[in-house]
Amino acid sequence: MSSRAAYRHTRHDLRISEWPAALLRDGFSLGGLVAYAVALGAPARVGKLIVASADAHRPPGRQSAPLDDDRMPNPADFQQMRDAYDAAAPDPAHFDEFTARTSAMVHEFPGWTDELRSLQVPTLLIFGDRDFSPLPDVVEMFDLLPDAQLAVLPGTTHMGMTRRPGEVLALITPFLDAC
Repeated sequence: MSSRAAYRHTRHDLRISEWPAALLRDGFSLGGLVAYAVALGAPARVGKLIVASADAHRPPGRQSAPLDDDRMPNPADFQQMRDAYDAAAPDPAHFDEFTARTSAMVHEFPGWTDELRSLQVPTLLIFGDRDFSPLPDVVEMFDLLPDAQLAVLPGTTHMGMTRRPGEVLALITPFLDAC
């Protein structure tokens, strides 16, 4: 599926045109990809965009980077995910199926390139230095965005981002206060 087709498919599924106007869209991980889709599909509805740990750029031919063990979720991370899923899911017995489908979706996501260049809203990207996306890939995506800021939290994995609310809030607050 082309990135444009994936974008149209995502935009259709989200029914963005039916959403009320908003000043801010934000998201972490897969929620970040949803935030990008909203900003790309209905830019007039987004005044600012904050995305944490979501790499929306995958150049043709580049697969998801192989991950070292220090970037992967550990048993405690998986338990935290399972506990959150159990608390919110209508049928908690499907956690393993959910994680398998989610992982496949991420690895099959073709990414956006030209679409990111067209994104005109102020954007704050937040990544961990040991996140799933290697920093050179994050910087390449950052360079595509015409009005973006990039923050990298040291010593932080993808799941570790969820345990750094003070640092994340300290990054978000001045971004929201500007303009």
